[in-house]
Amino acid sequence: MSNKLLLFTPIVQWPVHFETDLEIARKHLDKGGEIVFLQCQGSLPICAQNVDHRWSSCWRCMSRFAKGLRWLGDERVTVKNFHWLTDRQQQIVESLSNSCFATIEELSNISVEGADIGLASFGSVVSYLREPEPDLHQHRSLFVAHMKTAATTYFSIRNHLEKERPRTFVLFNGRFAELRGALRAAQELAVHTLVHERAGVLDRYSLTSNTSPHDIGEMISAIDSTYSESPLNASEKGKIAAEWFMERRSNKAQSWYSFTANQQVGLLPDLAIDRLNLVIFNSSEEEMVSIADWKNPFYIDQNEAIGLLAEELASDRRFKLFLRVHPHLRGISNSQTEGIKRLAEQFPDLTVIPADSSVSTYSLLEKCDLVLTFGSTVGVEAAYVAKPSFLMGRAIYENLGCCVRPASHSELLDMLRRIAAGDRSMLPEPTVVKRAVERYGFFFKCWGNIYQHVMPVHVGKSVMVKNGCKTVLRPSVLSWLVDHVVVSLKYTLGLVRGFLRSRSNM
Repeated sequence: MSNKLLLFTPIVQWPVHFETDLEIARKHLDKGGEIVFLQCQGSLPICAQNVDHRWSSCWRCMSRFAKGLRWLGDERVTVKNFHWLTDRQQQIVESLSNSCFATIEELSNISVEGADIGLASFGSVVSYLREPEPDLHQHRSLFVAHMKTAATTYFSIRNHLEKERPRTFVLFNGRFAELRGALRAAQELAVHTLVHERAGVLDRYSLTSNTSPHDIGEMISAIDSTYSESPLNASEKGKIAAEWFMERRSNKAQSWYSFTANQQVGLLPDLAIDRLNLVIFNSSEEEMVSIADWKNPFYIDQNEAIGLLAEELASDRRFKLFLRVHPHLRGISNSQTEGIKRLAEQFPDLTVIPADSSVSTYSLLEKCDLVLTFGSTVGVEAAYVAKPSFLMGRAIYENLGCCVRPASHSELLDMLRRIAAGDRSMLPEPTVVKRAVERYGFFFKCWGNIYQHVMPVHVGKSVMVKNGCKTVLRPSVLSWLVDHVVVSLKYTLGLVRGFLRSRSNM
């Protein structure tokens, strides 16, 4: 059987992900295997790290890639341009320019030979715009470009996989258009595929087999296996889990930036002393809106849920309602944040804590009475501090037993009112909650593979290590300078055009 590892590496400029590709490649080479890198070389119509398709950014990307290959320094490594379309496939890609879609549902249903390129395009665009409900007409060219990218990678990767017949195919994330198309090709051909991502802590990376790390079922299984297969005893696992939760509470950047680092410990809103303080912790809507697994089973979106609760509990003086806007929405103006502003105006009894507020999330968790989330980590963190935590969405901790999961909005209201009346029978037993949060915390502290050749310095920087020597994979100074000059010129020209348009409209 072939001992060939095929890596698709269109994402090179973002910290740690290309380094993870190199880590996986180095380990495979050390076991006697051979490597084939499929490089973009500027062939993609558009990509997540270069939406403008600037030639200078492509040059910068290829320069960093070349630095990584020099670090590997092995003759068993082959590099090929990933772009490989037959004439028929090229025609299909070009025909996407004529795609018709007036709604998000119509866009999401666009496919090429079964590959969900419309949904892939939607995921990339909402991530770029930070807008869960983008204007399809205004951004049509962006959607079409990402569909072409997804279709191009789908066909090209399928062609390479059929020719190379590798033992394993490796790629990052599987979420963006250029990556989802590649993942769909591998899944269709039943090629063993490893999808890498950040893990729960900085010095580890995760690998999911034949699916993306956004697959809820896969992650639920991973939580269970990580805990059950560990040789450590329950007491040791509990200590490790507690360490993970405490790191978050102390604002330590684990696998990503800490969203609470700028909050003031102990700072609280005006909590009620004679009512139940119910705090809703929302999430940024665009993060998972393009992943079918994460579709909310109860509401159109989180704002609808918040509005319904605010309306139906407005006359119930046993509750005081708070919305803690996720700090990831700081400085963002989109349909979600505009909707939150309207909720605040419509329901004066709803206390909205803005995304940039210094109010401490963890102090609020300690002092509130009830917590409601739609899938964010704070739902399980509330359970960790023994707060009744209601989950009204999808989450990888949904089956652990640490949260209350009403079957409908009306059941949620019924449960809240029963709690206000003194009935807490629907809440999980403390022993069940303890076991659940320990499994979750242990998973994120121990899940994944410890880096051997990558030394993460912080979230935005990693160092490659080989034979005791440390290397930072910087692009060439010239490519870096040229790209910055091009970006500055484009920005300046944009300002000039805007000024001239405003003058012509006067």
